[in-house]
Amino acid sequence: MKVAEFLSYLNSLEIKLWLEEEKLKYQAPQGAMTPEIKQEIGTRKPEILAFLRSAITPSKTFESVISPVARTEDLPLSFAQQRMWFLYQMDQQNSAYNEALTIRLTGRLNIDILEQTINAIIQRHESLRTTFPMVEGKPIQKIAPFLKIKLLVVNLKD
Repeated sequence: MKVAEFLSYLNSLEIKLWLEEEKLKYQAPQGAMTPEIKQEIGTRKPEILAFLRSAITPSKTFESVISPVARTEDLPLSFAQQRMWFLYQMDQQNSAYNEALTIRLTGRLNIDILEQTINAIIQRHESLRTTFPMVEGKPIQKIAPFLKIKLLVVNLKD
């Protein structure tokens, strides 16, 4: 278990750790700080101290740059995607996260322009071109480099 995961576990038990004058301090509800947890904190004290020091060290950069990830390898699912994938596996008939939409338009509509607009949105947003195939028993993101839709136009008479 990584130090961040261990600290997250302690936090879930409402055990708070912090640095005070280079000493590790804690606050915990009665009974939460078991001898096993105290021992684990003692064993991991150097890495906990290093983690807490790095968390309070001011960053020298004011901006973070988000760099694009290469699409040459399999991409793991984000935590949100994992959750949605898991829920879908549990009940594939549940359409709670899908929304059907029907629009009734009146008047003149340039279908070609509407189709071009929708395709431009799809091209701009990878999430609209992403599927989740299984590779070696795990779901991955597969982002189609290009996806184009064709609108179906139905004329309904009142």
